[in-house]
Amino acid sequence: GSWRWTSVLSKASWLGIFFVAMNVGFGRLTNVFVSWLIAALVSSGASVGAVSGVFCAVGVLLFMIPPVPGFAVYLCGAFLLPRITRSFWEGVALAAGLSFALKLLAVVLQQKGIGERLGNRVWVRSLVGINSLTMRAIRHILEEPGLTPAKVCILVGGPDWPTSVVTGILRLPVGQMLLGTTPVVLVVVTVTVAGAFQLRRGEGPVWAAVSDLALALASAVMFATLLAAAYFIEETAERHRAELEALPRDEAVDAESRRAERRAADFHRLTAWGAGEDAPGARRLPAWAKALLLVAFACQVFACYTSQLFSSACFQPFEMTDSIEEDLGGDWTNIAKPLGRAVLLAFAVGCAGTAAFQAWGSRRVSGLQATRHVVGARDEELQTVSEGARGRSPQVL
Repeated sequence: GSWRWTSVLSKASWLGIFFVAMNVGFGRLTNVFVSWLIAALVSSGASVGAVSGVFCAVGVLLFMIPPVPGFAVYLCGAFLLPRITRSFWEGVALAAGLSFALKLLAVVLQQKGIGERLGNRVWVRSLVGINSLTMRAIRHILEEPGLTPAKVCILVGGPDWPTSVVTGILRLPVGQMLLGTTPVVLVVVTVTVAGAFQLRRGEGPVWAAVSDLALALASAVMFATLLAAAYFIEETAERHRAELEALPRDEAVDAESRRAERRAADFHRLTAWGAGEDAPGARRLPAWAKALLLVAFACQVFACYTSQLFSSACFQPFEMTDSIEEDLGGDWTNIAKPLGRAVLLAFAVGCAGTAAFQAWGSRRVSGLQATRHVVGARDEELQTVSEGARGRSPQVL
């Protein structure tokens, strides 16, 4: 059959939005923010206690932002605290200890404050696939008491915010999740030491080499645990398939999934691209809607490929240890060069176009479903009247 071009272009645009937001937005802006924070705190002359308190508050805030990884928090502490303590190693120890405590606190806040609240919403449980075999396998692994390799790999190797939020949606015991997360201390210490060694790069090549090696080791460990988590989930799903499939299903989620499928089918029928997609009740897209979607798609393609292939021509390289005053001329917006500003403009236009098309299509679907509801109610009323009339008619003997 022919491709569903409306669906293809829409999904490609959303993927582009996600890629640019993660790669250009959160990645670079996090570096700029942390650099500014470090400079402000170091130059403030505040006490170690006060600076540590600010670091903890900012760390919690960063952990609450879904795309920001824990590495950003650990490196922030490593770049900040050794600069204000009496000795370098005292600062490293303080940074590692606070970062580990922040990670455990974030697990509690993400699970209890976000995950369990979101779990009350049917569409959220449907979105995470709570009835799927994969999610049931994850629940089976995480419900095991104590420290098991599979449990540790999921809780340590998985992305910070999504992992803890999902444990809240699944209503898992927070104490066991904290226990399974404790091995992350090895990663925290390694990343902290690697970041702190960056501060001493000017003292000789050994510091830089050890820093790069430690950071590469921590990254490799995280990647390996993520791969291991995927293996354990798949292995558990296959080994306990019959047991997992026999578990009771979330009926509300099943009903929500059926509604979502009907809505998706209606959206396809009402936004058909061409003749090859004709279906009963199909309505082809008007020319302006096609143009809107094509422009949004083209903008995202330009933004993605240009920012990736010509990164140095788009944006000024900037790390957490760099200075906004020295490296960006005192203006953080200078991180974007002229080509980078063109990328950001294309990204904004693409976002607006994609959102506008999605909103327009959703309104069409809502209108169709409202019409169906009215017609269904009218048919039900006529049927009731007809049955009442038959009940009142005299019987013929």
